[in-house]
Amino acid sequence: MTVATPNPPTKADEDPEGDGQGANLTILGHLQELRTRLMICGASLTVAMIASFSVAGAVIGGFLLLLIGASKVSHLAKRWAFILVLLAAAAGAAYSYTLVPGFWNAALTTETIKLLKRPAEAKIENFDLVFTDPLEFWSTFFQVSLLIGLTLTMPVIVYQILGFVTPGLTRKEKKWTYFVVGFASLAFVGGCAFAYYVEMPPALNFLLKPPGDLATPLISVRKYIGFATKLMLVTGLVFQTPLFVMAFAKVGIVNSRKLLSWWRFAILGAFVISAIVTPSIDPITQTLVALPMVVLYFVGIVMAKFVENTPIIPRV
Repeated sequence: MTVATPNPPTKADEDPEGDGQGANLTILGHLQELRTRLMICGASLTVAMIASFSVAGAVIGGFLLLLIGASKVSHLAKRWAFILVLLAAAAGAAYSYTLVPGFWNAALTTETIKLLKRPAEAKIENFDLVFTDPLEFWSTFFQVSLLIGLTLTMPVIVYQILGFVTPGLTRKEKKWTYFVVGFASLAFVGGCAFAYYVEMPPALNFLLKPPGDLATPLISVRKYIGFATKLMLVTGLVFQTPLFVMAFAKVGIVNSRKLLSWWRFAILGAFVISAIVTPSIDPITQTLVALPMVVLYFVGIVMAKFVENTPIIPRV
């Protein structure tokens, strides 16, 4: 007679979802996973910022990152390799920007600054930006690069956030990961475009044209670009409102019926938040920021309806 011996547990048995994410990790394991995901987000953001300096830097950084991701080396070796990639990409960007003409030294940041000037140029004749400090232009340059980097790496950032919380999701809900990544990325880009095409023209018309022609605007590049980039960043984050509402419903904090009953507080809160985060004090800009927030709140209620039946934290 033969005695059947139980098979050793496999990784699929330990992880019921079969995705290898390690649903039974210890606290230290979760912290190590969080550190790895933060490193991926940081490296991607840095490479994207370098990509905004020149095409050559982007090609060098992206190619080396692909090689590192495909290599089978230790985490410590990959960590140092990431640092070397960033240095190589930065060196390639600097070299191409100063010595190589044409396409390879095309700077997306410079073209973005020119684009941000156009709404003001349409309102004020002979509008130009000035700087009064040797570092003012370059600090503004890196500020615009950061906005470009966030826009380009938004899919990576959202995917890493979802990858960190996927052990709390069901198999069916994990299939929505790519949809959420795409929606969040497009929503952020849509928010930036909404700020540029809808919010900035009336705001600048109000801010740059005082009644009676009592003054002529002489604006520094830091303050103007800071106003434009903050407005675009805030609006891009405002367009993430449906995802935040859906996340609260998924955690089990709220449900669609309760959210709908709070519509008056949502409208009031939208105007309060817009008054706090909007980089100007004029009521036109604040209203243009608050209105999309209200509309997106109701979009979030519809999205919450799809996930509220399976909350991560069961309702009592």
